[in-house]
Amino acid sequence: MLCNMVKGKCVRCGLPFGGRCIASKAVAPSVKRLGDYTEELLKSINITEDNWKEIKQRFGFAPTCSCQKRKAWLNNVSEVFLGKINNN
Repeated sequence: MLCNMVKGKCVRCGLPFGGRCIASKAVAPSVKRLGDYTEELLKSINITEDNWKEIKQRFGFAPTCSCQKRKAWLNNVSEVFLGKINNN
């Protein structure tokens, strides 16, 4: 399913570019993509969402995290990239 773009971003997944919508279930959840691998790598070196928020707070930044948005974006990028490879 493609993104449903309204005012520059998808109304389903919220990403600012078109392509395969990450909010759809077009891809089986068992398929690992770039965002999944990045999350796994960071967790392997003990960087979790909670740890990241704590680190930011120690340095005077707001203890927020856009981890899930970033993961979704990376997964969408890998889907677009893999789609282009498979179509060529």
